[in-house]
Amino acid sequence: MSIGVWQLLIVLAIVVLIFGVGKLPKAASDVAQGIKAFKRNMKDDDEVDQPVAPAHPPAKAPELIAAEKVAAERDRGPV
Repeated sequence: MSIGVWQLLIVLAIVVLIFGVGKLPKAASDVAQGIKAFKRNMKDDDEVDQPVAPAHPPAKAPELIAAEKVAAERDRGPV
């Protein structure tokens, strides 16, 4: 089932009767702005989903640094 020319003309006539000829350009502009905003937000969501590497690695806790030093000294063996 496809929409024919007559069905489109009837829908257009109903839209003109409801909104009037003067409001159609503004309504079309509003719809276009809504579509642009939707696309922009979808693009922003795609960028958010991608993981971002941190600018600086997280600082190590002092306990972890001390444990690494002890492990390094143990692996080095006696002097």
